[in-house]
Amino acid sequence: MTMLDTDELSDYIGIDDTLYSSVQAHAAQDALVVDAVMLFTARDEKSAQSIEAQLSDYLDYRKREMRDYLPEQYAVLERAVLRRDGMQVALLISPQVDALVQAYEKAIH
Repeated sequence: MTMLDTDELSDYIGIDDTLYSSVQAHAAQDALVVDAVMLFTARDEKSAQSIEAQLSDYLDYRKREMRDYLPEQYAVLERAVLRRDGMQVALLISPQVDALVQAYEKAIH
């Protein structure tokens, strides 16, 4: 995975850097691989809602993109986790999503 910078998050996913105070975003370098971990700390409640909505749109887009083209990647997307915990918004896409969710839950609690 490679780190996504603020320009890539804005251009590729549509999340402007004014919506969050911190971010850790990584995605597979190969566009045909769907692995991604994106963790945002939103600036406020409205920003958290906006980030969550944009990540949901991104996830839906990737599912449509992979559904008939790469079914094994689509299966990974079907198990992806998008969640918001207060100002924290996370998108976890991985064949090992269960382990990522456990790590995320430990980190926020």
